[in-house]
Amino acid sequence: MADLTYPYLVEGVTFDAASLNTRFGGVAGATAGLNALMGYGAKRGAFQQVHLPTTGIVASEQFTTNGFTEALTMPYPWPGGVLDRFTTTTYTGFGDDADREVLSDSSGVELKLMFDSALTLGMANPQKIGGVLVLVNVHFLRVTLVQDATEITGPKEGKVAFMICLQKTSDGVIWDTISKTERFQSERIIDNKCGEGPFSRQDHVPFEATLTGNAHWDTWTFQDLSIRTWFDATHLATPVIGLRVVGSVVNLDPVALPPATTTFKGYYRDANLSVIPWHAEALP
Repeated sequence: MADLTYPYLVEGVTFDAASLNTRFGGVAGATAGLNALMGYGAKRGAFQQVHLPTTGIVASEQFTTNGFTEALTMPYPWPGGVLDRFTTTTYTGFGDDADREVLSDSSGVELKLMFDSALTLGMANPQKIGGVLVLVNVHFLRVTLVQDATEITGPKEGKVAFMICLQKTSDGVIWDTISKTERFQSERIIDNKCGEGPFSRQDHVPFEATLTGNAHWDTWTFQDLSIRTWFDATHLATPVIGLRVVGSVVNLDPVALPPATTTFKGYYRDANLSVIPWHAEALP
């Protein structure tokens, strides 16, 4: 730890700015004194909220041009309206890059945040951002089946799910999947052929017909898919200039739904992405 020593003025030495600067240099120098204190130099609890700026340990500077959050907010017509968005890619493997597409709204706004400058994590770096907390929410609606160029909105012969995850980029062109952020949600429907329920509604047409004329009401999921994850220098070791949210449909029953002849549409609606930088680091 830094050794703070103040050499007292000797009698006869001129008391001026130069003499004071020389003596305080060891206390307040750029790499000495108070600026060279190690973490173990203060007991736990010595520093409290009164020692922090008004923003606390969250970065107060302009982190991105659009702030900390990007959101997709789409009008809310009756489910199935033309403004609902969907992905058409099918999941092929954990951590893959090409089998997923970026989520966007009807105007083409993508669910991504591009940083004003490359983000290099670590308190030893000039930005002094120890890590970022990333929050994602996506409103997953349902999955439909496409066979012979026809979209089938009713029950399917096999089970499917929807997946979202984060991708990062260092150049704005190539996007790499961050595999630890993959999140999955199967369809929350009661039909036991395409959902997790105890019986088959596909065999109960009279029961379906009672649902206000909509025979396929049970094909909707309406589930929030969320990501809550922390990145520090051990997770993002190289500079990053952007993060985005991508999604794809997961075929859980390739026997009933042969990949060679089956494609899907994974519908979603509202979504948001928040990236919160912290001027702190986690203690070991």
